[in-house]
Amino acid sequence: MSKKNSKTPVVPMTAEGYIKSGRARSLPIDKCYINADWEDSGIASIFVSRKHINGNITAASYLVDLYCAGVKDSFYHFNEDESAVDQYLDFCADSGMEMHECEYALVHNIVYTAVEFASEYGIRPAKEFEMSKHILNEDSDDIEFIEIECGKNGKPFLIVNPEDQRCNYYLAQLKANAGENNFEVDYEDSIEDDLDSDNHELYPDIWNENEWASFFEDRHNRNQLVSSFNVVACLYQKLIAPTVSSIRPEIMGRVKEFELIDEDDFYNWDGKKNNQLAGILKLYEVFSPESQSDINDLCALLKDAIEKWPDAREFYVILYNVLFQCGGKESELDSISEAIYRVMPNDIVAAAMYGLYLLRNNRADEFLKLFNNKYALQEIVTSRNPTFMEVAAFHIAMCSYFLQIDDIPSAVMYGRIFVENGESPFFLKSDSVDEIFGIIMIQVVQATAPFFDNPENYKTEIAMLAN
Repeated sequence: MSKKNSKTPVVPMTAEGYIKSGRARSLPIDKCYINADWEDSGIASIFVSRKHINGNITAASYLVDLYCAGVKDSFYHFNEDESAVDQYLDFCADSGMEMHECEYALVHNIVYTAVEFASEYGIRPAKEFEMSKHILNEDSDDIEFIEIECGKNGKPFLIVNPEDQRCNYYLAQLKANAGENNFEVDYEDSIEDDLDSDNHELYPDIWNENEWASFFEDRHNRNQLVSSFNVVACLYQKLIAPTVSSIRPEIMGRVKEFELIDEDDFYNWDGKKNNQLAGILKLYEVFSPESQSDINDLCALLKDAIEKWPDAREFYVILYNVLFQCGGKESELDSISEAIYRVMPNDIVAAAMYGLYLLRNNRADEFLKLFNNKYALQEIVTSRNPTFMEVAAFHIAMCSYFLQIDDIPSAVMYGRIFVENGESPFFLKSDSVDEIFGIIMIQVVQATAPFFDNPENYKTEIAMLAN
């Protein structure tokens, strides 16, 4: 009897697999579009499509900031009907954006030039670009070179949009890599038109002399300081921090701003894990610490995620924060801290959570050993830049440690970083946050009292805040 011919079954390639394999960029270019005012606005909305042999298209859009941030957003269509192009153009028209068809070389040069410019200041493209860049040709000499101007007046120019979740990341990278006074910041016109005090308070670091003067001329702002986290942090940094001389020598000058990497660059997560995290974050945004059903639902999802992905520290941190906010028992917080440290003993976030566990259980003498008796994060994370979550967790733990041993100046040094950065689901909750903010608040209120009482007599000192 002859053997039957056996064939290896062909496994269909996913959209991601097809695009990343390079097959998408081997398809012929179909259409390229760009907004008509890209040169004047500094923002390019780009659409590139490639045609399959069946007449369908694979395409990508790119939102490109030529002034500063590079690729801010991107998405792709895979093997879709040609009507996807018309849908995109209709969307742009409904948004009041005039789109022109253009040559591929133009959009290619715009995207890659903007990415390169942003990278000079430590700003990475949006995570979606990691996939959509494969729809573009490789950046090589085979593509006609077109000179594209980036920045404004020879400097990075950041257009601030408080709704942009990466805005603080852009500012931190510019401060770390360009340096003060080597970049410009402005609000989007649409925000500036109806700018209210809440939006304005997000970025006191960029206030000019007149804005600081107006702030102190309005005595109502004295009573509003308690809710103005960013203003308080900025005033502490400018008025009080330079006068503090009682910091331990091993700490002085080593608590600093960092060039950060995105959490997404640290992990190589699969789609299911990302979807699970996205769903949990949506629930976290609206959950009420007073609602037992909200707490139960969120905790059940988080515990399920931890069971599936025990090395994903985000899930531990959010679970910890949920229980902390709803007044969970210390034994529950301890259990989470022990669990993450058991799984990831060499992880900064896990060590910080375990450190808080030690402090809660009066074991401060064991705390510094978790970080090899080092006081600076850059001496612990040496092979790469840290993530925001690592910076926040480390500084919250160190602040809590120094509060417990009654070293207030050192605690304030570490505590400034989380007072400055506000709220985040990945920001490890601790009583130290309220305690250190209270200490900083008292110092700022005392230092600024003369400014509010007699702003005319302190014009010079107030003007110096803009530097």
